[in-house]
Amino acid sequence: MFRRIADLFKDRSPLDELVVVEAVDQAMNAAIDQARATLDVFWTKFDAGEADEFQLKAGLTTPNGAIEHVWLRVSGRQNGRIVGRLGNQPVDLVDVNIGDEIQVEPDRVSDWAYFKAGRQYGAFTQRAMLDRADPRTRRQIEAVLSPNPLETDA
Repeated sequence: MFRRIADLFKDRSPLDELVVVEAVDQAMNAAIDQARATLDVFWTKFDAGEADEFQLKAGLTTPNGAIEHVWLRVSGRQNGRIVGRLGNQPVDLVDVNIGDEIQVEPDRVSDWAYFKAGRQYGAFTQRAMLDRADPRTRRQIEAVLSPNPLETDA
């Protein structure tokens, strides 16, 4: 399923995937707050293995002091840190590449998503950015997103 989402962007360069959002963006900050407030839902599904793919978005500090948010394909937790492989090519993080395994502190999480039965749950920041996407990309993302970020049993 992760490849299916990545395929949405195959005709675009890595720079096209970068979306710059101001730190004071209210919609994005609300989405991050909602993702963090419901992170226990993600970990419950992860621990139970109740989905096909598990991803977290983490904000990492770049060499110039900015924060770049990247998706991780989560493989587990180790010594209080989250372990995963980069799901997209960073733009300003010069020492890591797509597919590299990294560890991040839990307080760096800015979003979560999991894929179940062909639908993506969570993805709060993606949902917040839908109205800013071009029409084609928006239709493609909406085709995968679940109607609600949380399953009814969450």
